[in-house]
Amino acid sequence: MLDIITGLGLYELGCLIWNAFMDLTVGFLLKSPAQLNSDAWSLIVDDLYPIFLAIGSAMIITFFMIGLYRDCTDYRQLLSASGVAMILIRLIVCNACLLGVKSFITAAITAGQALSMKIMVYTGTFRNGEFGHLDATSTFFANRDTSLILASGFMGMIFLIAALICGAVICLTVWNRFFKILYAIPTAALAVSTIAGGGGVSRSATSWIREFLGNILEAPFIIIALALAVPLMNVSFFSGENLAASVLSIIEPAFKMVLITGAVKKTESIIRKYLAL
Repeated sequence: MLDIITGLGLYELGCLIWNAFMDLTVGFLLKSPAQLNSDAWSLIVDDLYPIFLAIGSAMIITFFMIGLYRDCTDYRQLLSASGVAMILIRLIVCNACLLGVKSFITAAITAGQALSMKIMVYTGTFRNGEFGHLDATSTFFANRDTSLILASGFMGMIFLIAALICGAVICLTVWNRFFKILYAIPTAALAVSTIAGGGGVSRSATSWIREFLGNILEAPFIIIALALAVPLMNVSFFSGENLAASVLSIIEPAFKMVLITGAVKKTESIIRKYLAL
């Protein structure tokens, strides 16, 4: 009870919560959707995807006619050899993409997972099954003074809340990527079918590819962001034996949590800007 009142118990609990969220985050980043939830993967791939594939196949002719009507300003040009060849090429490419999009999705997910693992190994920041863990040590709580009970308890509560919020935000950001990949699978057939329309009609297919590749590359770049930010946990910003340094030693880990959370949250927008996705 004394540890809770003085804040040490709250600080230790905050460290445990943060460490648990970091372990979950790493697990989400290094696993494919099929490994994370085999039932959801089976539902999407085996049950829902064939339905959307049938709808996409039926929509090919619709998008083709829309594109044909848009391009058909001169029927003599349409009936020319180059016009007929363009129509046939468009239909062949659309059907080939529709048949191969499922294999493309599976290959892209596998490649993204392999890239994430390679980056994890090369960065060397994952050791002994721990990554981004906090140590429950602080001069502020180690040197408790009865005159500082209320202050230390308050600081411990602030640290606990920061660990809970920041850890949950990072974990949910990575978990959200899992759902975005699952959503991309059934919508793939619908987006690819717009290729038959050509021109502006096929923008849906382009948009889908860019969004899907962005989701795949998000995991490797989040690992890079964590590899760059997590070493800050081992760097002491505030040192000293006075009261101010002791108080700041409690604020410091919470501040570092905010830095790591910001790095993870900004990863998606950064890679989309750099790669124009």
